Amino acid sequence: MEFGLTPDQKSFVDEVDAFCAAECRNIDINDLEAKGADPEGIEQKLAARGWYGLPFPTEYGGAGMGYFHVGLLIERLVRGGYPYPGRLQITTLNGLNVLKSGTHAQKKDLLTKIARGERTMSISVTEPNAGSDIASMQTRAEEQNGGYVINGQKLYSSGAVGEKNIIMVATRTDFSVKAHRGLTLFLVPSTSKGLQFNRLESMGRNIGGLYEVFFDDVWVPKENILGEVNKGWTAMTGGFNAERAIVSAGYLGFAERIFNDALKIAASRFGLGTAAEQRGAVMCRLAEYATEIQAAKLLIYQALGLADRHELSIEAVCQCKVYTSELVKRLGDFCCEIAAGQGCLMDSLVQWYYRESRIVTVGGGSSQIMRNVAAAQLGLK
Repeated sequence: MEFGLTPDQKSFVDEVDAFCAAECRNIDINDLEAKGADPEGIEQKLAARGWYGLPFPTEYGGAGMGYFHVGLLIERLVRGGYPYPGRLQITTLNGLNVLKSGTHAQKKDLLTKIARGERTMSISVTEPNAGSDIASMQTRAEEQNGGYVINGQKLYSSGAVGEKNIIMVATRTDFSVKAHRGLTLFLVPSTSKGLQFNRLESMGRNIGGLYEVFFDDVWVPKENILGEVNKGWTAMTGGFNAERAIVSAGYLGFAERIFNDALKIAASRFGLGTAAEQRGAVMCRLAEYATEIQAAKLLIYQALGLADRHELSIEAVCQCKVYTSELVKRLGDFCCEIAAGQGCLMDSLVQWYYRESRIVTVGGGSSQIMRNVAAAQLGLK
């Protein structure tokens, strides 16, 4: 059993770390949050290095790398100061859905443009009354005029706005069967007539923008169906295991970033002039977090390796998601505690760590649901 990175993987990590050192030092997070924007200039540099096309086959302009390399990229970007690689991450994961379920024409068009940085993707599934309960989904698509007309509302759609963005939209096309059997996925350009976006003001996850999306007679051609009619559930969830492993890699990077800053704060505030018992309490907690980060890394690296071998179980990925997201949340609390009043000021990164760490146990599968799914694998239904 191997626990270390290969020479190729180490070289890749060094390349990403060097990129972050050069490009991510002076990012103004407050400005990006206020605008709901991505650091566009850096996004283009990511594409220029071929990192938007990292997992796609070379025939589509990609690098043909596996899930492990994608996970390393996301982890090291976040660890190195990239505030939230949501645009890269969501585009990559949805692009993998296109690779798995799309037609040749869809792959040739979308994946080639994603690899060049000319297209991005987002996903719209959640609705006001349908989060984890897909059966409650009401957004519908009806066949008309040689295509489909979509009506409904989606909620919490990250990065849905943009002239070059394509939304992967989950709709109901058959209400006479159970929801999982009557779902269809559509690729909808964000510039389509009948789309309306309302940016949501939230505690965190403001970089890139968080939106509710309204579909008012949005017409799309049949060529924009991803997968098959009424079989969208399979197309949407077939890659969930590997995708959650990659998301967890991002949480690992965030945990490492918060920990490294907490270490600096502790060294500054709890030096030799501090009471021994107070200094010792902080040191012990830092040691515990360092151990937990190492445990999370082993869990996630194992999961990414299994994903590349098509052996990743739902139990393993649930363990990754729960363990790492809850570690991030506790680290956000801890860093804010030891920074004291300074950490609560809005020009401090610490307050952003605290706010941004609130959502990680909810998005992409809540901790409660992940535990339920993992328990089911143990026979506890």
